[in-house]
Amino acid sequence: MKKSYFLVSKPLHYINATNIPDDTPKVCVFINNMANGSSIFQELKKKSGHWAELLFFETRMDALKELIQIDHLIEHLYLDTDYGFVIQYQLSKIKAKLFVYEEGIGTYRKFIRNKSFLNQLISAANLLLGNHDYIGGYKHTRGVYLYDETRHKLQIERFNKPRLKFSKPFLAHIKALTEIDVFFPNAVREQLAYLQHQSVVIYLTGWKIRQEILDRLKTYVNHVKILKPHPNLKDITEPEGIDEVIDGYILFELLLLYLVEICEEVIVFHEGSSFVQYVENYQNLKLIHVDNPSNDY
Repeated sequence: MKKSYFLVSKPLHYINATNIPDDTPKVCVFINNMANGSSIFQELKKKSGHWAELLFFETRMDALKELIQIDHLIEHLYLDTDYGFVIQYQLSKIKAKLFVYEEGIGTYRKFIRNKSFLNQLISAANLLLGNHDYIGGYKHTRGVYLYDETRHKLQIERFNKPRLKFSKPFLAHIKALTEIDVFFPNAVREQLAYLQHQSVVIYLTGWKIRQEILDRLKTYVNHVKILKPHPNLKDITEPEGIDEVIDGYILFELLLLYLVEICEEVIVFHEGSSFVQYVENYQNLKLIHVDNPSNDY
């Protein structure tokens, strides 16, 4: 019997991959990109009943090469991205039905490359090959799973494939997922319990930690200062002036839900993170987009 395979490489990918309706046996293809990835994989193997099988790979290319070899056994292949020549070249060797699932803000962006002359040439060549410059734009991708179909229509008007729905709204899904504590263990809750009734300021990083944002946190003299690195950043040392460094594998949405419940005030500095579209409005929550102050996104 054929199975459906789901590539995941960070906590949000795992959450969304487990929220896709598919009646075939499911295989989690876990790529070791996230902080503490090996331990997370072992915890998921022990706690999750969602998967018929879980496979571990060090890199995305390793995973794709293996999937090419077993293509005849794959019914559906779900990925966080189909963007880029290298990935598309590998995907061209796979005949299974391909789908993309939302991986965050990037899924809603029309142009991924910056608009240099060279990139314009690359985009033109890509278009000649039948592909488009957005996630879900690979010519053999059959559809994209989204939480916000309306927003996707506004951002990518000419998208000509099915916009598909997840089984549940994001917050409802993370509250129902049995293994969710892997991405926010009770030990972390206990570690942060002292923050009750205090004010906190958080820097949710992108792919690198920016000193100028750390310096802005230091101006909040009456707040506990928290650094939450991107899931793919590893071996983080605690910067001067930071009170808490949260492990990268912690799902930020769960951390934030906990903090807005117990803290007097929560301020989040971010660089256009996907969490903004998943959280609700809270009176004690303030979001600051460091590169675009007029827009939380």
